[in-house]
Amino acid sequence: SCFSFFTSSPLCHFEDDIEPEPVEGWTHESTVGPDDWAVRSFTDARSPPHAWSARGFDGLKDASLISPPLDIEDGDRLTFWHAYELEEGYDGAVLEISTDDGSTWSDLGEFMTRGGYSMELDSTNPLGARPAWTGRMGGDGMSQVQVDLSAWAGKERRLCFRIGCDSSTVEGFGWTIDDIS
Repeated sequence: SCFSFFTSSPLCHFEDDIEPEPVEGWTHESTVGPDDWAVRSFTDARSPPHAWSARGFDGLKDASLISPPLDIEDGDRLTFWHAYELEEGYDGAVLEISTDDGSTWSDLGEFMTRGGYSMELDSTNPLGARPAWTGRMGGDGMSQVQVDLSAWAGKERRLCFRIGCDSSTVEGFGWTIDDIS
């Protein structure tokens, strides 16, 4: 009988463990409220001591952390580790992708194969009434998210880690992300 196999190039085209600093090309902005995305020390970071972090806020906030341009091939997947502590149902976080350098964004929720969104946000959130990570995930370290990017194959794609807060209570530390590949 015959057996065949092949080898391919390395599976990781992009890796950023935020140590000692993030890979060049990340940007961040806010359309409402503070843009407080920053690399901070985080006790439970997947690869200590640093991780990307945005804090919860007691006013309206819509702040985005945007990746450098990424070339995605069929079969590629995104993985990252995160922890969040946000006012359940009212403050939340989402993951989006752009194929046109950020002119338009599409939600990646339906493409998540591990660690998907926890529940739908209230319409008072600037992100709108939509599925998101909200409430609390963490305390015992960080949790992994995996996303199948096959449907988004192409050159110069951008990922957007987006946090939204409504105008009431701030609960918890916000959202922290580490080891993005």
